[in-house]
Amino acid sequence: MRCFLSGLVLVVLSFNGLTQARAEKLIGNLPITGGGAALISSDSQFAQGFAIPPGNSYALESVKFHLRSVWNPPALAVANLRADGGSSGERPIPGPIIATLDCLTVPDTSKKEYLYVPTSPIVLEADTTYWVEVAPDPAGGWVGWNQGDPPTAPTGIASYVGLARSSDGGVSWHGTSLPFGTYGFEVNATTVPEPSTLAMLGAGALGLVVFARRRRGKRPSV
Repeated sequence: MRCFLSGLVLVVLSFNGLTQARAEKLIGNLPITGGGAALISSDSQFAQGFAIPPGNSYALESVKFHLRSVWNPPALAVANLRADGGSSGERPIPGPIIATLDCLTVPDTSKKEYLYVPTSPIVLEADTTYWVEVAPDPAGGWVGWNQGDPPTAPTGIASYVGLARSSDGGVSWHGTSLPFGTYGFEVNATTVPEPSTLAMLGAGALGLVVFARRRRGKRPSV
């Protein structure tokens, strides 16, 4: 019985560790200091792309942007996650919107990090490219997407793809030649357990149950 309980505890702890993994930086260049900003308005919005390597998929937890409202009352930028759109010429560009993220930060006119989160579960698939976009506030106003001085290259599990700009509300995009990792952002995610790993844990739990039942069946009668 003691052996069964020990095995059961091990399976439960393993499953709990897989399902409650800590978020880690997928890619980003925060914190940043100094530098100018890209003006986000009705005729100018930007997106930065990143590629998930082969292997694990990731559950998106949050995206941070280094922003500043240049409008009073403060404007709140819209943040979108976009699929990959291939390339325009020789430069990569974003594709259609996958999801719009919710902002948890109160906007003001200071330069600071803004935290955005998905409204429903989003899985970033392995070996796939995604883009994070900063778009203008539908209510009006301008927002600056701040850059570091000097520009800081994004690092992390994913690889940086590039920067793109749209001047028609995100209908069409073109890649830019601005400095690598120009604008401050960070994508945080947790690893999605592989189906084979979950299957092994399930098989282990089932084996323990069968073992316990067989032991009970072998008890001598009084």
